[in-house]
Amino acid sequence: MSAGLAKNGLRPVLFHSSYFSPRAYDQRSHVLTVNQLPAVIIVGNGHLTESDSTDQGILDISMINSILILNTWHQAVKKNH
Repeated sequence: MSAGLAKNGLRPVLFHSSYFSPRAYDQRSHVLTVNQLPAVIIVGNGHLTESDSTDQGILDISMINSILILNTWHQAVKKNH
């Protein structure tokens, strides 16, 4: 859907949970970047959890950075001392 909006001249803002990041990888890599369509993608809730062993958010940044044409911004984290 975001690719269709971008193709028609809009700049869609897409938010999805880190849980859906692997599922959205194909749209980001094949549809948006191959066609060089502009979109803002916000991925939230990337974290480690003990309750879910299959869907962890720790690999989101490396997965998104593997798509060469995308610019990524990461949240700054203040270290605890």
